[in-house]
Amino acid sequence: SILWCLYQWDHILPSFKMAYGKFVFRDGGSDAGDVDAIMNSLDASLIRLKETGNVGQWGEKKFSDRPGYRDGVIEDLEISEKARLENSSNAKRTLMVETCNFHPVAGVASSRVDAQGVTWLQVGSLELWENEMGDHIYDNELLKPHVEGAKELPAGYLYLNFLLADFRTGENSRGVGRAMIEYSKDWARRRGMKAIYLDCWVGGPRKLLKYVTRSQLFS
Repeated sequence: SILWCLYQWDHILPSFKMAYGKFVFRDGGSDAGDVDAIMNSLDASLIRLKETGNVGQWGEKKFSDRPGYRDGVIEDLEISEKARLENSSNAKRTLMVETCNFHPVAGVASSRVDAQGVTWLQVGSLELWENEMGDHIYDNELLKPHVEGAKELPAGYLYLNFLLADFRTGENSRGVGRAMIEYSKDWARRRGMKAIYLDCWVGGPRKLLKYVTRSQLFS
């Protein structure tokens, strides 16, 4: 993988409320169906990766068949909720992305009904880490200069550990990737952070790498 700095500012940007179109972000773990929503979305992503020639990114074995993976998702949601309740710094947070303005979905997709009787379609999930990166980043000797540079940022940095769109929702998830990036930018602004990092898969047709390096979202 390659580590990419999406943004780095020489000053603290002001905080402001952003609109994310039809998409709403809420804390992961606040609904009993969140674990299944994430696991089913992960399994569905393998079909999409195979179709686009990116089997090497996550392999072909379903996440739901991988020993301990579901328990790891549950633990991530518990860690996120604990960080929210304690309003802790250097937090790891999981967010669910959903919409109540959607077209009918062909097949099975994850949804929930809130206390007001409104149906929400789950279209993605996002995992944000403050001032910490994944072990695969720390273990890569080529990335150490970038990691050390991030540690020296006085206001800290935000690491996008996971961005996942649920391809089962079809056109309903169009634009959710952009919304997750915009949400992450706003998160960093509100905390006075001056940089956002993510890493991405560089194998296969390399379309993801081209998107990350050329998209106007990352400039």
